[in-house]
Amino acid sequence: MAFAVYFRMIVRAGGRSLRAPAILPNCATMIELAEPDAAFRLLVEPEADDAARIRLIGRLDATSAAKAWDIALRACARKGLTLLTVDASGLDDCDGAGIALLIALRRQAAAHRAGFRIEGLAERFERYLSAFPAEEFDQPPAAHPKPSAIEEIGRDS
Repeated sequence: MAFAVYFRMIVRAGGRSLRAPAILPNCATMIELAEPDAAFRLLVEPEADDAARIRLIGRLDATSAAKAWDIALRACARKGLTLLTVDASGLDDCDGAGIALLIALRRQAAAHRAGFRIEGLAERFERYLSAFPAEEFDQPPAAHPKPSAIEEIGRDS
């Protein structure tokens, strides 16, 4: 038996920070993040049991990317996800932070062995994204080595 969970998240200016719940396996989950002035919207929508779509609408800049980061990356962390599609056709503007979010999504999907595609990204933004080829930037981050005894002693003082 599958359960459907619908969650709507509205981030209010000056309000407390709200976090989306973890996306649960075997649940149809829709998450919406919207800025009060409607300059940016992010929708995470299930497409099938093993696929999800993230729709980006409006202006993806440093402020909106920071608010959307956790929610967007959680969409990639869903168990059994085989394909993540980002619909960027609604983007009016995208700065370096927005491109970084797209790269992080691509990287997260690769880490979970899921396919990844971006649809509708304007050519002017595609040029920036192509400067970061997947072969070079989609490797999982290296684990931080355990600090040596000297480093641990130094932290305690």
